[in-house]
Amino acid sequence: MKLRSTAVALCLALAASCKIVTVPSPMGTTPVAPVSADWDGTWACGFQSPVTLWVNDSGAVRLIYTEMEGDELVTHEIEWQLETHGDWMFASAPVPDMPGKFLWARVWREEEQLIAWLPDPEQLAELVRTGTLPGTVEEDGNVFLGELSSEQLDALTTRESGSILWDKPIAFVRVTNHLGFR
Repeated sequence: MKLRSTAVALCLALAASCKIVTVPSPMGTTPVAPVSADWDGTWACGFQSPVTLWVNDSGAVRLIYTEMEGDELVTHEIEWQLETHGDWMFASAPVPDMPGKFLWARVWREEEQLIAWLPDPEQLAELVRTGTLPGTVEEDGNVFLGELSSEQLDALTTRESGSILWDKPIAFVRVTNHLGFR
């Protein structure tokens, strides 16, 4: 349930049966030092409750959201690491109760917009099965990528690679900034 809650909160999984792609460490090669003015605030996603983002003292983006669990309203917090590879930015978060596994997405942020794209489990599973990428494909179809070389990341970070679900972007709009204004 925690894995699904994490993904749903970020609008990063569409159903409990959604296949996921995880990595052993945050995706990317160069850590990003996010600027509070760019990230802090409340962000709305069309089909989910708003989430609040803020940059914490360690330089990660903290996310807080609430959801109903049975008859209770429960608050969750998740810490996302931002890294880049080339001109792509990735957000990665540890999977609760699954040490050594991180969920990830390609993200793009400009002004008051944040767009995330999920990795394509089917395409990445095929690349793992053929030995093009290190990793394993689990019985449930989830993919765990191994450590990727810079060259493998170069190949994945092209629009033509098929590694990203381009036709299913998840768009957020910032409705309030860190001061409570827009």
